[in-house]
Amino acid sequence: MNNQNENKQEGEKNMSSMKDQVSDISKEAKNKAADTLDTIKSKGQDMAETVKDQAQNVDKALSGFVKDKPYIALASALFAGWVIAKVVL
Repeated sequence: MNNQNENKQEGEKNMSSMKDQVSDISKEAKNKAADTLDTIKSKGQDMAETVKDQAQNVDKALSGFVKDKPYIALASALFAGWVIAKVVL
């Protein structure tokens, strides 16, 4: 009987130790996931800012082109429309 009690206590200690290990692993995984998510968010924000800057640069360049050469811009737009119409229809 005494041996059974010792085995039971030993099993309870092992179970408690396993629970602690699982808890530690779970916390570590949660922390790593949170760090990864923060990294992804940061990179996404950087990429969005880069795309925004590039779009502004293109807008400025096109605006300048249209102001400097309005007839060429109009002809280019008409030609592009004609090509798109031929491809679609």
